[in-house]
Amino acid sequence: MTALKAVVKVQGAIARFLYRLSWVSLAVFTFLFNYEVFSRYVFLKPTVWAQDIISILVCALIFLALPYITKENKHLAIDVFVDLFPKIVQRALGVLAALIVAAVLALVGYFAGVEAYKQFLRGTMTASALAIPKWPIVAGISLSFLSACFYQLANLLTGLADND
Repeated sequence: MTALKAVVKVQGAIARFLYRLSWVSLAVFTFLFNYEVFSRYVFLKPTVWAQDIISILVCALIFLALPYITKENKHLAIDVFVDLFPKIVQRALGVLAALIVAAVLALVGYFAGVEAYKQFLRGTMTASALAIPKWPIVAGISLSFLSACFYQLANLLTGLADND
């Protein structure tokens, strides 16, 4: 097994684990949201912390799932326009789109990583009832985008190899 295949295999296992963790995030989010509604309207005592945790869980839900969704090519694609062209043009547009998406994912991942580092140095906390350091959340977002970029490029290379 080549080193690249080993990296892809390990990265795939990590992506699957994070995807499963996103489902846990969804379950906890659903529970806390219902708990907050129940507390607010039945007991007339809303929690001071639930909204903060729910916001973080929504972020986790989205960004924990992103690498796996990219790996499996499960993103929403509206290809009505592309389908009007001949197959060779469709393939060229697909490659171009994949390269643009990979570049955007890499840039967002990079800038989020830089911002996470700045937040770490400054000790930036969330502006909420629960003062939580921001940098781990933003660093997770950065890693999610970079991992999705890895899969975007891997899918592109695999697609090119399969079509040749």
